[in-house]
Amino acid sequence: MSRRKVPVSDLAYWLGDPQEPTRDRLLETLDELYSAGPGERAMTRAEKKLEAAMAGAKRDDIFYGRLAATPVGDIFVALNERGIVALAMGGAEKTFVTELERRIGTTPRREDKRAGEALRQLEEYFRGQRTRFNLRVNLSAETEFRRRVLAEAQRIPFGRIASYGEIARRLGKGRAARAVGQALAHNPVPIVIPCHRVLGAKGALTGYSGAEGVRSKARLLKLEGVLFE
Repeated sequence: MSRRKVPVSDLAYWLGDPQEPTRDRLLETLDELYSAGPGERAMTRAEKKLEAAMAGAKRDDIFYGRLAATPVGDIFVALNERGIVALAMGGAEKTFVTELERRIGTTPRREDKRAGEALRQLEEYFRGQRTRFNLRVNLSAETEFRRRVLAEAQRIPFGRIASYGEIARRLGKGRAARAVGQALAHNPVPIVIPCHRVLGAKGALTGYSGAEGVRSKARLLKLEGVLFE
């Protein structure tokens, strides 16, 4: 014996509601999409997004260390697995942590031991035992132009200097000396990326934001034998 399907309208009538229930077309369309399942391309995109999210979580694992009593004050250096993300000199530890939290959106952990290699090389630099750093820097948060400017600054060897205009010309942007100065003023890893070796016109000590400004810039250049008393 076959079972006859009862129309929705009849059920509504038996329940005392003669109106046929309205259908939500949006929900029906979503149901159809979900039941069809994701395609291969959608799955690939989802996997890539997951990988990127996991990589981002790793990048957020920031730790830092402190090197005390250098010629430019206490130095704090923050790193992750891909390299140094920040270096600050002459300020308070709380200020450094707060600024780093604002920039990266996560709280760094004080781990001097893990930051040991960076701290050791910086100490050797201030003792006059090192003229070149063998440290990775992570500039992934910077704009492309800033990365190019910082890369040029990093090529200036110990004991040498360059001008903002010279850096601009190397980048093929001869009139962008002011933009170069702005990029270097936001250098997240001073000393390791030696923006102190970049001077203004006619050798003017301008545009340094670390510690005591141009005084710190002068101290670093004296340490490198560029300036003399």
